[in-house]
Amino acid sequence: MKQVEFRQVSKVFATGRQKIVALRDVSFAVEPGEFWTIVGPSGSGKTTLLRCLAGLERPTSGEILVAGRRVTAPGRDRMMVFQDLDQLFPWRTVLGNILFALRLARPDMGRKECSDLAHSYLQLVGLEDYAHLYPHQLSGGMKQRVAIARALGVQPAVLLMDEPFASLDAITRAGLTAELLNIWSETRVTVIFVTHNIEEALITADHIVVLARGGSVRALLPNNLPRPRQVDDPAFAVARQRLHELLGQAQTLPEGNAAHERGPEAHPLVRPAAGGAHLS
Repeated sequence: MKQVEFRQVSKVFATGRQKIVALRDVSFAVEPGEFWTIVGPSGSGKTTLLRCLAGLERPTSGEILVAGRRVTAPGRDRMMVFQDLDQLFPWRTVLGNILFALRLARPDMGRKECSDLAHSYLQLVGLEDYAHLYPHQLSGGMKQRVAIARALGVQPAVLLMDEPFASLDAITRAGLTAELLNIWSETRVTVIFVTHNIEEALITADHIVVLARGGSVRALLPNNLPRPRQVDDPAFAVARQRLHELLGQAQTLPEGNAAHERGPEAHPLVRPAAGGAHLS
């Protein structure tokens, strides 16, 4: 069974007499444990796609399935990490933020079991020694690690991430990207990750969805670069150039049905190297 399925999903927002198409006939399917990255220019519907999957928005047409069940509302099987660095409860400690989510999601869990689980996820993101601190005492990168731990503590089937590192400096961002991949390799949670950063998309993703202006799918691309990925690898440079070209096309495609009629590309960014394999 597919972990996530988008079936001809469209989303139209009405503002007075004007209608704005955010998503247009989006279709793709995600296997359990895969890491998918969504890229595209501003106005291509990346955040709307995540919000529809999270159950925070309802598609105008089409349907979204998680483990074969139609998404109609938010659920603990889908947890979202936002770009905002202030998404934690400021009046709760690091540990308290995680415990609050756990107690809501799993009210049948005993106090000690809940505490042990919260500490285990803090250890996973490298913040066990900071459990007693409050959000205002943390750096931006540390806040995002707490947000990731809080989301993972609920043990969702799908982790949704809307440009979670966009507000961070380049060095912190690179470090958290590497840490996220380590967490993913341990938990094997399915990840849907939105980014504007081409290198971040190539480093993280098993598959890349390129959205065009007007919300249509410009390309569905398997990423066959062997892990761990290095930006100085010649194959990485080829993939980066190809993705850059596709994003340029997505930026300039006319709004309306042109992209949809053409159909999304599904060719890999680069040919798999001999002996190359995905992280297992």
